[in-house]
Amino acid sequence: MLDIRIWDVGAALSIRIKTPNGQNHFIDAGRSSSFSPAEHIYQSDWGPSDCVDYLVISHPDSDHIGDLPNLVHYLKRPLVLRRNKSVPDEHKWGSLSSDYQKVFKDLDTTYSRTIDPVDDPTLPENNGGVTIEGRPLDWNEAGRSDDSSIVMAYRYGPTSVMFPGDIEADGWARLRQKHERPCAGAIDGSETRILVAPHHGRSSAYSEDMIEYFNPDLIVVSDGHGRGETDRRFQTKARGLYRGDELLKFVSTKRGGRKRIMIDAVGSLRMDEWKPSNWL
Repeated sequence: MLDIRIWDVGAALSIRIKTPNGQNHFIDAGRSSSFSPAEHIYQSDWGPSDCVDYLVISHPDSDHIGDLPNLVHYLKRPLVLRRNKSVPDEHKWGSLSSDYQKVFKDLDTTYSRTIDPVDDPTLPENNGGVTIEGRPLDWNEAGRSDDSSIVMAYRYGPTSVMFPGDIEADGWARLRQKHERPCAGAIDGSETRILVAPHHGRSSAYSEDMIEYFNPDLIVVSDGHGRGETDRRFQTKARGLYRGDELLKFVSTKRGGRKRIMIDAVGSLRMDEWKPSNWL
C-alpha cells in the first residue's frame, strides 16, 4: 500500500508518504501556528525504529520548511535529503533569523555525498516497488523561488501521483522547454493519475499544458484550509473517478484541512477525510 497524507496547514503544505515496505518519505515540511505535522506523527504514529528515509524540499519558502525544527527534533535527521541545489544561499537560508532557516542551512550544507544505490530510497527495489522521479529548473532558468520547485512524481502499480510544489504556469512552461517529458518514468504507462494542484490551486499556477501533459483523473486542491482564492479550473479539468455513482473530479482540503489517499498495487484507491480530533 502506498499511503499519502496531505496536511494543509494554513497556507503551508506538508506531505507524508509511506511506501509499501514501510519507508517514510516527506515532501515539504510546512506547519501552521498551532499544528506541527512532525510533532503529531511522532506522538501518534511513530515507532522506535522509524526514520525519515527521504525528505524532499520542493523549494525553501517558509510555508514549505517552517516545520523543519520539529521534524529534526521529533523524527530525527532524514537519511536522504533532496533539494534544488542551484538556488542561491540567500534564497535558501534567508537572513538566518528563524530557526527553520538555520535548520535548513545545516541540512543543506551537510548532505553532500552521493547516495549509494543500496541506500537510494527512490529506487523501486529499495522502497517496495514505487517508481519515483523529480525534476527542477535551475535557478538561472527559474528566477524565482516558486518556479524553482522540484516537481515530483510517484507511481505504484498502475497509479501515478504528481506533486508540483509551487511551480507556476511560466515555470512549468520553461521546465517543459528544458525537459520535454518531466518525470516521464513515473508517469508513462499509468492508468490512474492524481495531481496535487500546484501552488495551492492559485490561478497563477494553472497551466493547461500541465493538465494536458499529466491528464489527471483526480486533482487534489490543498487550498489554505478555506483561505485564499482557488482557480475553479482545478475543479473541472480532471477526467474524473467514480465513487459509487458520483463522478469525482477534485477533492479539496477545505472541509478538514487534510486528505489521505491509499493506493494498492493493482490500482485500487481509497480516500479518507479527517476531523480535527482524528488527524490520522
